[in-house]
This record gives sequence, C-alpha cells and structure tokens, in this order.
Amino acid sequence: MPLRRADDLGLDARERSFTRYEVEFSLGIIVLTAVLIVLPPVIAPFVGAFFSLIGVIGFISDSRAEGRLKDD
Repeated sequence: MPLRRADDLGLDARERSFTRYEVEFSLGIIVLTAVLIVLPPVIAPFVGAFFSLIGVIGFISDSRAEGRLKDD
C-alpha cells in the first residue's frame, strides 16, 4: 500500500490523492503494456498507436484523483 506511511510523512489530502493517482497511472501503463505484449504479431505495426491510450489512462486517473478531493 503506497500510503501506509502517509501520516509519518505528513501528507495532506491533495498529496495523498495524487500519490494514489501515480499508482493508478503506473498500473494502467503496466496493464496496457502487458496486453500489447500478448497481441498477435500482425498487430505489431500498430502498437505505437495503442500507446496513445496512455493519455486516456492519465485522464481517468486524474479525474479520479480530483474526485477524491471533492469528496473530502
């Protein structure tokens, strides 16, 4: 858990939210990469285009982080 020492570090709500953002964003990229690795070789020329989904992953992670701040 990335936030188990948040109190020791003195993280405020915004820092906690965006720490979670970084974890979600990184996991999203890992999952996207894993999916692209197992795709058939026929798809290989288009893999670069699939990496444009990183922007979507970032947008979703950011929206979730901002939403957590509004809930508090």
